[in-house]
Amino acid sequence: MNHATCIACGDTHLCPQGVKAGPLHWHIMADFIDECCQTGTDRSIRAANLYDAYRLWAMHTEQATLSFNAFSRGMKHNGHKAIKQSVMWYYGISLTDEHFKATWPNGLHN
Repeated sequence: MNHATCIACGDTHLCPQGVKAGPLHWHIMADFIDECCQTGTDRSIRAANLYDAYRLWAMHTEQATLSFNAFSRGMKHNGHKAIKQSVMWYYGISLTDEHFKATWPNGLHN
């Protein structure tokens, strides 16, 4: 694993070897957000639920499955910081209806 410093947030991240254009998790998270999420001030989702959806997406798209910490750093780098209440939440983002239903076909209330 290599350390790489984010030019956007200044954090030092632990990243897989061979990543040339910044840490891999920045790009993986950007792809996940573009494909599976929608943003807006009325959106929110528990961090654990979003991470579970990400892991399913990563398996189906054959992307690297990041740890929860790397996932959180990737989300932060892409402008979505988790807020801790009694549990961690992301505000301003949620899964698209299609991905929500595909992830939890029996329904899950976030």
